[in-house]
Amino acid sequence: MEDIVKVWSKVKDIIKTDLLEVSFKTWIDPIIPISMTPQELVLQVPYEYSKTIVEERYMELIKNALLYITNNDYEIEIRIQDKENERLNMPAMKINNLNHLYTYDNFVKGDSNILAHSATRAVAKSCIEGTYCEYNPLFIFGNPGLGKTHLMQAAGHYVLENNPEKNVLYVTSEQFTNELINSIKDNKNQEFRDKYRSVDLLMIDDIQFISNMPSSQKEFHHTFNDLYQNNKMIIISGDRPPKELHGIEERLITRFESGNMHKIASPDYETRIAILYKKAEQLNIEIPDDVIRYIAERITTNNRELEGAMKMIVSYHRLMKREINIETVTEALADFEKTTEKKITPELVIKNVEKYFNLGDNSLSSNSKAKKISQPRQIAMYIMNTVLDMKLKDIGDIFGGKDHTTVIHAVRKVEQEINSDEDKKNMIDEIIKNIKN
Repeated sequence: MEDIVKVWSKVKDIIKTDLLEVSFKTWIDPIIPISMTPQELVLQVPYEYSKTIVEERYMELIKNALLYITNNDYEIEIRIQDKENERLNMPAMKINNLNHLYTYDNFVKGDSNILAHSATRAVAKSCIEGTYCEYNPLFIFGNPGLGKTHLMQAAGHYVLENNPEKNVLYVTSEQFTNELINSIKDNKNQEFRDKYRSVDLLMIDDIQFISNMPSSQKEFHHTFNDLYQNNKMIIISGDRPPKELHGIEERLITRFESGNMHKIASPDYETRIAILYKKAEQLNIEIPDDVIRYIAERITTNNRELEGAMKMIVSYHRLMKREINIETVTEALADFEKTTEKKITPELVIKNVEKYFNLGDNSLSSNSKAKKISQPRQIAMYIMNTVLDMKLKDIGDIFGGKDHTTVIHAVRKVEQEINSDEDKKNMIDEIIKNIKN
């Protein structure tokens, strides 16, 4: 037993140099070495959640330290101490809604996301240290599938890894709204407020979905103010910059803009290659360099499609026993593109335009002549005419039997605005891109 104690002491000395003191004391120091054979080292931790953390975050560090000391590649088993003791002594766990895969180690940095990456790290470090952060609040925005959720949750993981006492919470705006509704229904308003106003780092995803929801916006406004005034950290994501979040109160927009804003763009060619190599590593498969380059040239939109394409290729290889080469990948990507191809319909155009302008369902089909409805309606008519090549009469029928002259007026008006207003052109280009993607 003396040998194992000495070995484990040396392992801890090596690991200690790589970790913050609070992380070492929380996760490594409580570990007790139980037994050691030439092939295996058995370690004991106090709680189930300790086992999960050590296995997910520190196993490689432990194995590398053991290899350095003993020149032997040990298998490591983590056991939990007496279950009754765990039940009596385990601290209450805070629910943070974090996905264990969304860490900085699994995130691929590139020109398209480097600023957002650095900003989330800065916010996380300030949260750990309890210091002022010029990036707080942080607002990151961009199209779906580019890594906004991953970056936000990576910040949460980084905080907990380095200071487990911190209270971190990630929610979507939909979850926030649903919890608010339930708290009102069940008369638990104070519990709701206590939950959200006691966190050290609050991350709200897809904030655009609280548009035209005054109660949710009012509650979030008070939550935001309370956290900010107490130097707590806030990270918010959306699909567009704050100024373009229609249906959200101006007082919230100004608060979103009061800290730091960063856009995440589509990954460039080099970043797509790096993402593909990372996915191959995670899927435990070797992909030839020429195949990686070929995929990066074919799939250009977002990280999510790159991951989907890689999984399709791996399925071809493992299930159909196909060699991974350009021929196989061409076939696999053809099937992948068929499954992801979206048929553009008038309904899809209307849905995307309503979403962009944060309008309720079927708003464009109403008879409202209000400017906030009529202008998006004209844009939808323009897109149906130019992208879908629909006849004017058919477009008019979709919008409640509008005369074809009304549709002509709408199309020409939008064309004139596109030719004279670069911002309007970019806006419509973005809507069309969202429809196609």
